[in-house]
Amino acid sequence: MKKTLYVTDLDATLLRNDKSVSEATARILNFLIDRGMLITYATARSGHSAAKLVGDIDFRLPAIIRNGTVFADPKTGRETEIIMFAPKEAQAIGRCMEGLKLCGFVTTYLAGVEKKLYLEGRVNKSFGHYLEEHSTDRRLLPVKTEEEMFQGEICYFTFIGDKTELDPLYERVREGGNWTCIYQQDVYTPDYWLELCPKDATKAKAARKLKERYGCERLVVFGDSLNDVSMFQAADEAYAVENAMEEVKALATGIISGNEEDGVARWLQEEYGRSAAAGKREIRRRVLALRDGLDRTERERGRLLLTERILGHQWFYNSHIILGFASCGSEIDTRELLQEALRLGKRLFLPKVTGEEQAQMRFFRVRRLEELKEGYKGILEPSESCEEYIYSEAEAPNTLMLMPGAAFDSYRNRIGYGKGFYDRFLADKEALQLRTIAVGYRCQLVDEIPADHGDIRPYQVICV
Repeated sequence: MKKTLYVTDLDATLLRNDKSVSEATARILNFLIDRGMLITYATARSGHSAAKLVGDIDFRLPAIIRNGTVFADPKTGRETEIIMFAPKEAQAIGRCMEGLKLCGFVTTYLAGVEKKLYLEGRVNKSFGHYLEEHSTDRRLLPVKTEEEMFQGEICYFTFIGDKTELDPLYERVREGGNWTCIYQQDVYTPDYWLELCPKDATKAKAARKLKERYGCERLVVFGDSLNDVSMFQAADEAYAVENAMEEVKALATGIISGNEEDGVARWLQEEYGRSAAAGKREIRRRVLALRDGLDRTERERGRLLLTERILGHQWFYNSHIILGFASCGSEIDTRELLQEALRLGKRLFLPKVTGEEQAQMRFFRVRRLEELKEGYKGILEPSESCEEYIYSEAEAPNTLMLMPGAAFDSYRNRIGYGKGFYDRFLADKEALQLRTIAVGYRCQLVDEIPADHGDIRPYQVICV
C-alpha cells in the first residue's frame, strides 16, 4: 500500500458530542500510531484547546490548528509554524469591520507572545458564553478601542454571534481580499462563527505540506463541516462521518460511522487490517519459500538444536502439561521433543481442528505418537475421543505451549498460516499466553511483522 498520511478533523468527527475522546478511539489510535501509521488532526481550535481534548492519544506528527494557520506540537499545543497576515491585509479587514458592532477577538502575537484581543464592553450573549468557557485562558486580553485590536502580528480573526449579526460582515469579506473566510454554525450551539485567516492558511494546504514533508503518496482525510471542504477537495480520499453536513457528504469518497460510534478509529482499524493482511501474505509467501528450500543438513541441524534448546528450557522441565504440535511439511521437526515429553511422563496434548463451517482448534491428549491420524490439511492429529485439554488458570504456570508459524520477528510477532487458530485459542487464556514459545528455523526470522489488533504474541521465540 502507498505511504499514507491520515488527517482527521476533531469536533463532531473524532470527538464525541460531549467533546471527549472515547476509550475505544484512544486505544485504537494509540495501537495504530505505535505501529507506524501516520495520523494527525486538523482543527479550527487553538493548539492548547485541542491538545487538552486529545491528550489520551499519542499523536506524534505536527497538528494543524486554526484551520491551517498554525502547525503545533500535538501534545503541548505549542505553535511551531505560523502564517501571519501582512499588515495591509489586516488593515483591509479592519475597514470591512467599520460601522459594524461585532463581537469576537483577534489572535495576534505581541513580542512573540500569543494574545487574543477583544473589545472591552462589546460582549454579546454568544461571545459571553465563549469568555465564560475560557475564563482561565490567560491569552484573552481586553482592550479599549478597535485600533488596539490590531496590534502585533495578526494571524486570525474570530467573530461569534447570531446569523443576523454576522451576515453583513460576511457579505463584505466573502469575495474580496487576500484571505480565507470560513462561515458556519457552531457544532455544539446555535451560534454562528465567522473566521478569517491568511489566504495561504487552509487545512488543505497544511495537509498537503505534511504529506510532502513525510514523503507520503496518499492523503486520506475525515471531517464533518464546511471548514473541512478544502481538505476534502485536496485529498486523495475523503470520508465524511454519518453526522456530517450534507454539503460535506456530497464531496466525500464515502460515508463512515458517526462520531458517537468511533467512526474514524474503526475505519482506520479496518484500513490497517487490510494493509497488515496484505503484508502478512507477502511475508508468508517469501519465508515459506525459504523454509521449503532448506536442504537435509540444515533441517537436521535445526531439529537437533531445537530439541536441545527446549529440553534444556526451565519451562519444559517444570511443566506437567505440554501443548505441542506434530510438525507438518517443511516445519521444524518436533517428533523427538514429543517422544521425550511422553518418556518423562508429561501430559502431552496436540491440536485437532474440529467443525466444518466454524472450524476451531482443540487439544486432545496423546499417549503414543503412533496413534495419530492425518486430519486437517494432512496434519497428524489425535482422536477426538481422547481426553480434551481444559484450560485452568491455576495450572497455567505448570504448562508449556509450543507454537508453529510461518514467520516471526524480534518483537515476538508471529505469522501463522492464515486461519488464526492459535490467536483465537489463546485470546481468553491470559495466564497461558505467558507460557508460550514459538519455534522455527533461522530463515523464518524477519525484520518486522505488521501486527494486527487481535494477534497474540508468543512469550518467547526460538529460531535455530
